[in-house]
Amino acid sequence: MYRALSTAAVAVARAPAAAGATARAASTAVRTHKRPLEMPADLLPKKGASGAWQKPRVSSRRAARIRKEALLDGTFGSWDAETGKGWDPSWDKPRLSTVPPPPKGHKHDHRLGERLEKIQRALANQEQRVADFQKTRPAKRIRTGFRLVMKKNPWEE
Repeated sequence: MYRALSTAAVAVARAPAAAGATARAASTAVRTHKRPLEMPADLLPKKGASGAWQKPRVSSRRAARIRKEALLDGTFGSWDAETGKGWDPSWDKPRLSTVPPPPKGHKHDHRLGERLEKIQRALANQEQRVADFQKTRPAKRIRTGFRLVMKKNPWEE
């Protein structure tokens, strides 16, 4: 009996605290800072007095959340500075094109035409080059040892 009473008392005692916690969470979802937001300026980084860049007051994650809540609430397109609700479409960051450029491919594919032209030019005078090579080949052979003594190879006739 004692245990049942204490559990019920704890549940009753926790109910107002839980209700206050959800109300507090809902109010902090819209209000991101203690000072009221100056929206276009608070989304951009600033230069401080020393010339160093400072982070924006509203991070990109929080800005996205405010924008999403404005879409859900139906306040997209307007900004109410007193309540801190709404979103102006001019504050959106410009999105890059999502169409990727076509792949470059391989170098040998690009140079295929040049390569075929070079081969055709080389094949045009190939018969003459083969004939010249066959004429000069025996003269270039170095005769040493037995071939030098024989002066002539009997199997080459």
